Amino acid sequence: MYGVNHKEALVAKDYDKTIMDWRKATGGRKVFLWEYPCWPTEDTYLPFQYPHAMQKFLQRHRDDIDGTGLCGGGFPAQTPTLYCWYRLMWNPDFNVDAALKEYIDLMYGLAKEPMRDILTMLTDRWENIQWKTPLSSWHVSPTQIHEETMPLKETLQLKELLKKARDLAGSDTVERRRVDFFGSAIEQFIKESNDYHDGTGLAELKILKVGDDPVLDGKLDDNCWKDAEKHSFKMGYDQKNPVPPQGTTVQAVWTDKGVTFGFQMAEPEMDKLKANCTARDSDVYGDDCIEIFLDVAGNRSSYYQVVVNSLGTVFDRSSDKEAEWNSKGIKTAAFKGKDYWSLEVYLPFSDFADGQSVKIGSLWYGNFMRSRYVGGWQLQRWNTLYKQSNLDFSSFGKLKFVE
Repeated sequence: MYGVNHKEALVAKDYDKTIMDWRKATGGRKVFLWEYPCWPTEDTYLPFQYPHAMQKFLQRHRDDIDGTGLCGGGFPAQTPTLYCWYRLMWNPDFNVDAALKEYIDLMYGLAKEPMRDILTMLTDRWENIQWKTPLSSWHVSPTQIHEETMPLKETLQLKELLKKARDLAGSDTVERRRVDFFGSAIEQFIKESNDYHDGTGLAELKILKVGDDPVLDGKLDDNCWKDAEKHSFKMGYDQKNPVPPQGTTVQAVWTDKGVTFGFQMAEPEMDKLKANCTARDSDVYGDDCIEIFLDVAGNRSSYYQVVVNSLGTVFDRSSDKEAEWNSKGIKTAAFKGKDYWSLEVYLPFSDFADGQSVKIGSLWYGNFMRSRYVGGWQLQRWNTLYKQSNLDFSSFGKLKFVE
C-alpha cells in the first residue's frame, strides 16, 4: 500500500521486502496488492504524478505480482498517473512518456503546451525530490510538501501556467472545461500553499504554566483553570454551519513535569452517552470521546495519539510503526454533570521520547477532536481545514507553553 511514495528509496526498499517476504511465506506464490492512492492525498491537495516511479516498481516485480486493487480517493487529480498504472499492470514496459504526450495532445488542444508543462512539473518534482526526513508512516508533512516538493516559487509557476492554459483554451470549449477540471485541483493546492506560507487557519492555544498540577477529578474547578484560556471547537466538516449545537472547549496548563488538558462537552442527552469501553487500547474511539494528537517534535510529520471516553478509558499510540507506544504516566478523570461531561488528561513530559525539554516559549503542534454519538455520529475539531482525516498535519494548531 505504498505505491504513491515509491519514489522514496526507503519506502521502496521496505515495500520490496514486504512483497518478497509474502512470496516466501506462501511458498513462492505471486501476491495480490491492495493499494491506496488516497494516501497522501489526505495530507495535501497537490495533484502530484508518479508514472515513472510506478513503472520502475512494476518492472522490478513483474514476476512477483498477480494483480493490484486500487482503493480510495485521488482519482480526479491523479488521472494521468492512474491511467498509466492500469496500462502498466498489463505491460510493465508500456511507453509511459508516449502515452502522456498523446493524452495531453488529445485532451487540451491549443492549451496543450502549458498543460504539458504543468504535468511535467507535477511529475518531476514528486518523483525526483527526495525528502530530507524519512516517512514515519504513509502520511506526509506540510513541510515536505510546501518547502521541498512544491515551494512557493514553483507554486506560483503552476498558477501562471494554469492561467496561460485557460487563455489558450478559450472561454466556451470542451478543452477549457477539461483545463478547468484539472485546474480545480491546482487551485485547491494554491490556496493550501498560501495558507501554509501565510500561517492562515492555524489556531494557537496558550498552555499556561502553573505552580501545581490540577487535582484530577474531571471537574475543571481548580483555580488554575480560571486563568487558562479556553478555545471552542468547530464542526469538523461543515463549513456552512461551523458552530456545533453542542459546544466543546479545551484548555491546557503545565508544570515542569507534565501538561494537563481540560475539556468540557455540552450534552443535553447525558443518558444517551455511548460509553462501552473499559479496557485500555480497546475501540475507545467508537464511544463518545475526546481524541488528542500531539506533535511534540514540532515538525508536523510524527504524532502521539490519545483517545479518552467519558469513563476515562484510554487508547494511545504513536506514528512510530517500529515501536508501540503507551503512555506510562497518563492520568485521566471524567465527570458527568446535568447537561455536560468534562475530562482532564495529564501527560508527563517523560513519556515523549522525541520531545525537546519543555520551557517557556516551547512550541508543539497538535489537534483535538470530539466524537459525539448521541443521535448519530458528529465530529468536532479544535482546528479544522475540513479534510476527511483527523490526522491532517496541515491543520495541527500551535500549542505554546507560556507563563
